[in-house]
Amino acid sequence: MNQEIQKLLGKAKAEVAKDETHGLSFGTRKEVLRALGRVLIENDGRAAGMGLGLRRRTRLCVAIVRPLLFLWDDYYSNKAPQLMLELAEQYLAGKCTRDGLESKAYAFGGGLMNSDKPETHLAFAIGRASVCAAYVASVDEILLPEQGMSEEELLDPQDPDYWDCAYWAAAAAAGGMPWVDGFDKEKYREFWNHYLDVEVPAAWASVPE
Repeated sequence: MNQEIQKLLGKAKAEVAKDETHGLSFGTRKEVLRALGRVLIENDGRAAGMGLGLRRRTRLCVAIVRPLLFLWDDYYSNKAPQLMLELAEQYLAGKCTRDGLESKAYAFGGGLMNSDKPETHLAFAIGRASVCAAYVASVDEILLPEQGMSEEELLDPQDPDYWDCAYWAAAAAAGGMPWVDGFDKEKYREFWNHYLDVEVPAAWASVPE
């Protein structure tokens, strides 16, 4: 890894340690994600070209979601979240079209929004994370104002539609969002430290310069 991302990882680790819930802010996380490689804007911001940054960020998403798929399997017999990850990887490998990937992600994401129950909130969170992973493969993370968000929204998105893959995955790992009963801040700390110590460096190494 280069010095820029190493410095950002140190900043992020300090933030997790200091934060009351041991979370990692959207703003700091987006800095780290940008450091993985440029966003290649296409089609007036709707889509992004498949550069090394998109590949790294997709592989990061897949890596953090896959170990948590059991949370979905505890409630549902279908393998839709697993399919999202498989399609994301297939798209990177040129074995799936962008339209095919997006149509499957849109269908699962829409169905998910209409089927959630309170007792399945962890399954819902990891389902949302898997949909986000598929969309990262297709159009990349939302990291720049040119992608249709203001600077303020980039730093602190209030609309759940703009919550990223890692945010949903972290909530699933920690028993829910920081404001719900059952949230475990130590598990939240564990997730974010693993994200920064292991998964971001692995994502960087997955696509050589």
